[in-house]
Amino acid sequence: MSRNVTGHARIVEEQSGGEWGLSTQCTTVTDYGVARKVARSTGFDVVDMPKYYRDMAEMTGLQLDAITWIVNCIPFFAHGERHLLLRRVIVEVFKKTRIGEWQWLIDEEVDRAPANLAKAGASG
Repeated sequence: MSRNVTGHARIVEEQSGGEWGLSTQCTTVTDYGVARKVARSTGFDVVDMPKYYRDMAEMTGLQLDAITWIVNCIPFFAHGERHLLLRRVIVEVFKKTRIGEWQWLIDEEVDRAPANLAKAGASG
């Protein structure tokens, strides 16, 4: 979140008790209501990570196409029309009326969870 941070920093501090680091222009919001206000505010924006990696590749000469492609596929970093498209697709797939279509996968993962936890505990 980067633009117009000074005006919104006060809102975050007052409503969540969080500290706002203006030097880094970053904070952690743990209150749902505040997070919702921030997410809906036009004064905040997510970091354009694909651009960050493209710029880094250009400055360093490193080949970062793969990581740039991966980051570009993460909905959190999407902007504008891409964000709206991903949101529509995700909402359509996971809406309440379609949860039954996912029940087989939910059941399968729940059944597998104890064994996966046991393996993780044994290796950690």
